[in-house]
Amino acid sequence: MAWETRHGKRYYYKKVRVGGKVKSIYLGKDENAEQELARQQQTQKEDQIWQEYTNIQNAMHKMNDVRLNKERLQRSECGHWRRSRPKNSSKEPIEEAKEPSNS
Repeated sequence: MAWETRHGKRYYYKKVRVGGKVKSIYLGKDENAEQELARQQQTQKEDQIWQEYTNIQNAMHKMNDVRLNKERLQRSECGHWRRSRPKNSSKEPIEEAKEPSNS
């Protein structure tokens, strides 16, 4: 997007590529073009802020996943975090060892 001067007047055009060729789209002149430029700059700032927010949110999710994995938690099928079962455990209860009786 750029200002172009034609016959001593300033016009605001947006350049787009269509089928390998560059086309100029007229956006306005004078105050109308200034308003369009300000709107587009605001949109670009909002897009940058949203992208930064998304990047921070993704990084926080990754850090949280690493922390929970270190605490031996795993994500279940429904998405909840649960304690993982030790690898050598079975579903049967473990019998406690009985002390030998001295009789």
